[in-house]
Amino acid sequence: MSSQQVYVSMMLGDECHLVGRLWCHRRNGRESATFEYDPGWLQHPERFALEPALQLTEGAFQTGAGQTLFGAIGDSVELRDRLIVALY
Repeated sequence: MSSQQVYVSMMLGDECHLVGRLWCHRRNGRESATFEYDPGWLQHPERFALEPALQLTEGAFQTGAGQTLFGAIGDSVELRDRLIVALY
């Protein structure tokens, strides 16, 4: 299995905040992803969930069966393309 870690950051006003980490996995021709919020983001006063499937809680979230990326992250075409290149 090969995995690639990506830091997920977001601009709020003039500041860049680390939101969490995304691991993209490739195993036996199948792709999946794991996401975990950064503890600092979970404590940030302006925090919010990236999407309903990624609730603001500690711990790792795994994509569902047949799902390569989480919706909010996969909707970013630029990020998705960079992740695909990084996996190959």
